[in-house]
Amino acid sequence: MKVIENTAEQLVLSQTPWVLGILMSIVSLGAIGTVLVLLYHRQWLLGAFIAGVSVLVLPIAVLLVVQRTQIVVTPENVSIQSQNLARVFKTDVATQTIKRASVERFRQEGDVITTFRPVLVTPDGDVPLRKGFQNGNGAQDIADIINTWLDAHRGG
Repeated sequence: MKVIENTAEQLVLSQTPWVLGILMSIVSLGAIGTVLVLLYHRQWLLGAFIAGVSVLVLPIAVLLVVQRTQIVVTPENVSIQSQNLARVFKTDVATQTIKRASVERFRQEGDVITTFRPVLVTPDGDVPLRKGFQNGNGAQDIADIINTWLDAHRGG
């Protein structure tokens, strides 16, 4: 997630998954190329199967997986907006109800890698700032940036 604006009036963070979108486009083009090669070699059944799977799976995957997230923190509220090609999801949280930003950890049994996502800690429970979990320090960096902004705004 990238800091777009960091002023006394607001903090804006944004994440646009360009690499994921480009990779999914390449996979889609590869599937089309594979279908064309199979049809050229008169492999009708296999070509039809791959075309059917590609038509059903790839657009749904793009709709669900490629998602832009923007977080706007102001003295009044925090607005979390996620947008994919099909829908816009928006959550607003009053800034005064936020205790702090933290990191939620996720590790399934048998997994070697622990993944993380940033959350806002409120009296009503944690509010995730993004849908998915990722490995690395990105979630902690986001929580630190938000906590620094909130501390500066609250005067301490």
